[in-house]
Amino acid sequence: MGMVEQISSPAMQAMTPSCSKGEAAGDRVTDFEGANAANGDSLQFVGYGAGATLTHLSGDDWQINYTGGTEVIKLTGITSLSSGDYQFV
Repeated sequence: MGMVEQISSPAMQAMTPSCSKGEAAGDRVTDFEGANAANGDSLQFVGYGAGATLTHLSGDDWQINYTGGTEVIKLTGITSLSSGDYQFV
C-alpha cells in the first residue's frame, strides 16, 4: 500500500506526520512515487482552504496557491502529477 506524504515544516522529510499552511515553503520530497504507481504515494496538503491549487513551475519547483499566499516546494524529479497523487484537506 502506498504512503501519504504530508507537506509540513521547512525541515520536512518524507512522511512528516504534521502539516499546516504557511510552513511548507522550502520543503523537499525526494522519494515520491505517484499514486498511479504500484504501491505509490500521495501528497496531503492540510489547512490551505477551499480552492487551493498546486502548480508546476519548472524543474523540481511546485507552487501551492491559496487564499492569502503561495508557497514553493520541491518534488525531486517530478514534472507532472495526476489528481490521485495529491489532495487538499
